[in-house]
Amino acid sequence: MVNMIKDIESTIINHVESIIHTLSKKYNFDSSEAINFISNYSNINENTNSEQFNEKVGIFSVVDEISQISNNSRHEADDNVSVEPEKKKRGRPRKMNNDTNDQDKPKKKRGRPKKENKVTIVTDTEDEKEEKYQKTTDEIISSSITSSEPISSNDELDEENLSDLEIDVENWTWKGDKYLRDTKGNVYCVNTHEKMGIYDQERDIIIIKN
Repeated sequence: MVNMIKDIESTIINHVESIIHTLSKKYNFDSSEAINFISNYSNINENTNSEQFNEKVGIFSVVDEISQISNNSRHEADDNVSVEPEKKKRGRPRKMNNDTNDQDKPKKKRGRPKKENKVTIVTDTEDEKEEKYQKTTDEIISSSITSSEPISSNDELDEENLSDLEIDVENWTWKGDKYLRDTKGNVYCVNTHEKMGIYDQERDIIIIKN
C-alpha cells in the first residue's frame, strides 16, 4: 500500500513538473523556481494567509492551465486527423454476372435456323369451290368411282372391290417435304393419306382446299 502511494505521488510530481515546463515556455518564467515554490508550498501550514500566497503564485493557476492544455492538445489532435475522401475508380462499373439467371435461360443452338418450306395458300375460285369439309382419301376415292357391283349387306367390301377402288399414287417430293400425288395432281399426306390440295404446276404451288 505504501509503495502504491509513493508511485502515485511520484506520478503526480512528474506530471506537475511537465506542466510547469510547458507553462514556463508560454509565459517565460523560471521553471525550476516555480517547482521549488510549489514543493515548498505543499509543506506550508493550512492557516497561511491566502492573499500573500496568491500574490506569489500569480500566474500559476495550475488547474485552469491543465484544463486548457488538455483541451488544446485534444483539438490539435483532431485537426491533424484529415479525412481523405474516398477515391472513385475510373471507367465503367464492373458488370456482375448472375449465375442463377444464366442457368435458367435456355442455351441457344449454334448455326443457322432450319428453313421451313412455306405453303402458299390460294383461295378457291368460284369454279373450284367444293365442299367445305375435307374428305379422307377413302371418301374421295369412293365418291369419284362408281362401282358396278352392289355393296354386300354387311357394308364390307371384298378384296375385288377394294382393288377396283384403289387409286395409283406415287411418292412426290416438293421443296424438301414428301407427299403422295396421283395422276390428276391431287396431293395427299404421307402419314394420314388425307387430301391436302391440288398442285399447280405452272405456279409451283399447292392450292389448299378449305
